[in-house]
Amino acid sequence: MRFTVLVAVFAGYGGLLFGLTLFPTSAGLIPEAERLRPYPLQTTAMFLRLGGWQMLVNVAGNLLAFMPLGFLWPLLRPGSTRAWRVVWLAASVSLLIETLQYFSGRRFADVDDILLNALGGLLGYGAYRVCMLARAGRCLTAES
Repeated sequence: MRFTVLVAVFAGYGGLLFGLTLFPTSAGLIPEAERLRPYPLQTTAMFLRLGGWQMLVNVAGNLLAFMPLGFLWPLLRPGSTRAWRVVWLAASVSLLIETLQYFSGRRFADVDDILLNALGGLLGYGAYRVCMLARAGRCLTAES
């Protein structure tokens, strides 16, 4: 029963993620030459300078969007999951989304999104690890 609920939650999350990331945000097509943003951290730096709502949506939104993946994936897999596997999965899913956005012609494909999404997956995995340690009755100390 627990596994079935986790699968349903994961499927719902996946549907929401793809809906949010692939739903067109512009009324028309973006010219092909403008769709790709291939320079790492350029877009993120711009949004951090701008601040406000745009920064929150772009930077924090990309981090938060992939935290559930990092948290749920280890719960669904048998055995233990390593952090690098979660980062690889998050980056791969993000690359798929960015590729689909590029070819849709209605969204920008940005390398920063892949980096932020991978980091978001890692943060979700960190939250998973903290919950598992708390559940096991261990506490984090300065010595560990």
